[in-house]
Amino acid sequence: MRGKNKFKKIKVFFPILLSFTLILGCLPTVGQARTMSELEPLDNLNEYLNKIDSKVKKQLENDDDLVEVLIYLKDRVSINEIEEISKSQGDYNTSYENEVSKRKTVINTLKEKAETSQNSVVSYLSSEKLSGKVEKIQSFYIANIVYVKANKEVIEEIAKRDDVEKIYFNDIIELEEPIKGVDLDTVTNMAEDEIEWNIKKVEAPKVWENFKIDGTGVVVGILDSGVDWTNPALKDKWRGYDKETETVVNPKESWYDPMTNSELPWDNLGVPHGSHCTGTILGQESNGDNTIGVAPGAKWIAAKAFTDKGGQQVHLLAGAQWFLAPGGKAEKAPNIINNSWGGSAGVDPWFKDVVAAWRSAGILPVFAAGNQKSGEPKPWPGSIQNPSNLPGSFAVAAVDINNKRGDFSKLGPSPWDPKMIKPEISAPGVNIRSSVVGGYEGGWNGTSMAAPRSEERRVGKECSQG
Repeated sequence: MRGKNKFKKIKVFFPILLSFTLILGCLPTVGQARTMSELEPLDNLNEYLNKIDSKVKKQLENDDDLVEVLIYLKDRVSINEIEEISKSQGDYNTSYENEVSKRKTVINTLKEKAETSQNSVVSYLSSEKLSGKVEKIQSFYIANIVYVKANKEVIEEIAKRDDVEKIYFNDIIELEEPIKGVDLDTVTNMAEDEIEWNIKKVEAPKVWENFKIDGTGVVVGILDSGVDWTNPALKDKWRGYDKETETVVNPKESWYDPMTNSELPWDNLGVPHGSHCTGTILGQESNGDNTIGVAPGAKWIAAKAFTDKGGQQVHLLAGAQWFLAPGGKAEKAPNIINNSWGGSAGVDPWFKDVVAAWRSAGILPVFAAGNQKSGEPKPWPGSIQNPSNLPGSFAVAAVDINNKRGDFSKLGPSPWDPKMIKPEISAPGVNIRSSVVGGYEGGWNGTSMAAPRSEERRVGKECSQG
């Protein structure tokens, strides 16, 4: 009986075994599966494709093109980490020594993180450069980003990496181009030897006279289209120029041009935006004429990141990083950086780590709140542009001679947090006269013209602290 039952069990099991054999026979072996298809499992495929921004995907539609992208690494330094490390550095004799020590700590911490986390990615990109699939590579530590110009295959391979968070297109950021045109209500017909109305409006002359504060000892960074350093209202104020010897001194510590690698400062002829903004911050001729600046005792340094048509993010990142240690020296960093530029409204984190790094290094980031273009709807609540809407940015709106908001000036609150008051301050930004290439020009309107005026607030603070 036992033998007979055993035979029955075998008869029942045999068809099942045969079915499995037939099914498995139809499937390829593991080796065959790998050679038949290079696709990842569906979930992994979607995951890495989602890392690639839509603008990059659009550019990759032509398989033969090399596309410029910014690779954001996952492993980044937290600001809390930087603060804790800087606290452990010990006390120094002066607040200046403390500030420089902290800045060096911030820089070293950021560099160490970038070197360790970017090493594998950069090695891969460098190997692909030999085959022509990669054309350019540039590493940044200020925000742990790697810029690369590469083909579709390389970009998609990078997206598969676990250490990569996102891949963005190297986009063009618009210069906050001024709206030119004289506002008749603001016409003052002032002589060259008088102080401009907008400087009087914020009562800067009273600060100069009563508190003996005019910006002396403060350095302002200009991240813009450049500066015409030969303009008589700006020449003596460039840190790279020695007025006593009438010579240029250590220009690499006071000027950086990642676009054309020029040795001396220059500005665009079409829209000399940086020169106009710099003049509003500190412009004044040596004999006292053309007092166009709110802090005529201050010095300026600059990084060029814009043409008349705008600036690539890679150049803005390069300039932003240079300001942490101009010419490789942390002690040469500016106290303030004026940013009269920006992108669209809404939440965009691309410059968030940069602003945080500046803040941790003791540098105040001043940003224009943004202009609504002609023909577009009036500014709406929350229209304030990025990066001025970021936590840590000091945003500035524009008003006219009657303290009325310019109808172009964008509005808060910040989309990052509705409780975050933005902009922080407003300043004259309608019918502003300031320096341009080879001279002066009035009738400029925009939050770009207002942002430089807010420098007086920080200049007063810096000077009062010695």
